[in-house]
Amino acid sequence: MVSRFYGKQSFDFEWPRGWNVETMLPQERPFVLDEFDILEDALEQPVGTRTLDKVVNKKDKILIIVPDSNREFRYELVLNSIIRKISKINKDIVFMIVGTDMNELYVEDQYIKFIKGLDGVKKVIQYSPEDKFDSSGKTKAGTRIKTNKYLNAFTKIITIDQINFHDLVGYSGGPETLVNTCSIETITKNRSLVFNKDKTRNPRCSAARLKGNIIYEDLIEISANLKPHFNINILLDENKKIARVFCGDFSYCHMDGSKVVMGFYRALVPRRKVLIASAGGAPFDNTLSEALKGILFWYKTVSPRGALFYSAECSSGFGNKEIFKWAAYPAEVLRQKIIDDFSPAAYNVLRLKEAQRHCDIFINSSLPNDELEFLGFKPVSNFPEGLLKLRKYSEGLPELAWIPNACQVLGIPG
Repeated sequence: MVSRFYGKQSFDFEWPRGWNVETMLPQERPFVLDEFDILEDALEQPVGTRTLDKVVNKKDKILIIVPDSNREFRYELVLNSIIRKISKINKDIVFMIVGTDMNELYVEDQYIKFIKGLDGVKKVIQYSPEDKFDSSGKTKAGTRIKTNKYLNAFTKIITIDQINFHDLVGYSGGPETLVNTCSIETITKNRSLVFNKDKTRNPRCSAARLKGNIIYEDLIEISANLKPHFNINILLDENKKIARVFCGDFSYCHMDGSKVVMGFYRALVPRRKVLIASAGGAPFDNTLSEALKGILFWYKTVSPRGALFYSAECSSGFGNKEIFKWAAYPAEVLRQKIIDDFSPAAYNVLRLKEAQRHCDIFINSSLPNDELEFLGFKPVSNFPEGLLKLRKYSEGLPELAWIPNACQVLGIPG
């Protein structure tokens, strides 16, 4: 019996008789320890800075920046521990919730309610592109730094996020979280650095790469301008439990975290004609924009002209309706438009088109079939139907691979 996450539910199923299915999991995995102990140990031993109780004082105005509901970081456990430490010293705490990669902000009611109920929390605000921004010069790469004016009111800034692979930045969390408070112009220009001046794509601007990744280096420069005081990065296992915590200086602790993610959450796999994958359930499949990373992380492990069957509920929709505007263009036309006027949504569509050129992509989700077809997918109404579609891609009894948490693990063709 095999389990798969689909939205907030888990379903058990069996492979058809005679199918040879290999489950793709990382070759090494973190030791299983108590979540609370992992968190407390990390908070007591931050990298490159003092502990939280030494960072904040009773006169500070404290801003804590957290991701929206599209990123899981075990907020109940994490925020309770952090606020318990801070509120003993200071009860002037404000939270700012930010989105990711310019996708539509998605905040669940219970998330807001939980944060507002924490001791010492005076206010919870949500990032908006309509916020007011200060201009703070340019980075070496030419990104105009426009920082959120709201941050000026605070003497201490703390960021919390999940650390995972990121298709452009290398890894989520760390400086990426802080820069999500900046203007759309700043974020867009930063992501546009994926293209070199000669209009070729920079291969170092990709998942699992920090060294030589100009987007990441640009983020570090922007973040340093914002002067963060404490950064917390949460690494989850495939069951969405805390596997590791990295905290302290926003640059050093994020670098430490990236090494662990690289060591434990990539899988070297032989190419197969058929791959079956689940985004990993909520929040990884809240929207198509979030779930897309699982396809981008794994499609290259499928043989050319093979098939990838992807399961992602997407109960909150597409995440960014702008993708339909860009999906109407052929790939080469779209590429030129992106070079001329970069858009993160357009770039995601281009990457999707490249994946669909490599292999057929079937998808089981709650999204309308006609809109999925417009985006180039081959939608199926349920999981068993998707399995049937795969038979024509295999000779005799199917030999295929299964990845239960595609948004957390990076597939490396071997």
